[in-house]
Amino acid sequence: MASAKEILAEGLLSGKPMLTGAIFEICDEKHVLLLRFPFSDAAKMPGTRP
Repeated sequence: MASAKEILAEGLLSGKPMLTGAIFEICDEKHVLLLRFPFSDAAKMPGTRP
């Protein structure tokens, strides 16, 4: 979540469009999908500053 928040914040500060449609996908060494984390979730969740 922290990395997604950082990427979103960098985009906002530089005036670039929001990447809320982007997704982090975490896979194991066999390329089996373990987790999908949409940037839109990071934008909605409170937390520390990136």
